[in-house]
Amino acid sequence: MADSSMVAQRYARAAFRVAKSQERTAEFAGELDAAVEALARHEDILSFWASPLVSFEKKRAVLDHAIGELGEALSAECGRFLAVLLKNKRLDAIGDILDAYVEMADAAAGRVRVSVTSAMELDDARRSRLEAAFAAKMRADVVLDVREDPSLLGGIEVRVGDVHYDGSARGRLDRLLQRLTT
Repeated sequence: MADSSMVAQRYARAAFRVAKSQERTAEFAGELDAAVEALARHEDILSFWASPLVSFEKKRAVLDHAIGELGEALSAECGRFLAVLLKNKRLDAIGDILDAYVEMADAAAGRVRVSVTSAMELDDARRSRLEAAFAAKMRADVVLDVREDPSLLGGIEVRVGDVHYDGSARGRLDRLLQRLTT
């Protein structure tokens, strides 16, 4: 059986090619995001799509209803893409497909997503400084995803792709504890 990330990459690449040929990569990402919200927001819904006990006809009826509910928020191309996912029994992977698609769209647009976790809320000035620093370091447009986590005690943690920078007080304490116990 194919690895799920490889499957997601394959479908995302196909969707990206179609959207790029129509110069609609950003719009298609938004449509896929709306579809994920409607079709995969809960674990129960994902189980529904993956279940062999639910007939294709029932799944198709639910998909058609969801597409109808989304209305004009979904292009015909996106609706057809969702139908292909259903037909190929891959609709349960839509979240992973969206993630892979967004990565491709970001790479094509020269964007890098940076996840920042802070012990406290970051004001606009700090956000701007972080964004400028990472934009200079990455030589790309930066999209910050900022979250709060008081358990960090102070400082920030940053993730850029697979790279993790830990400047949190909790991280420093953990490293100190590790050095003291080894």
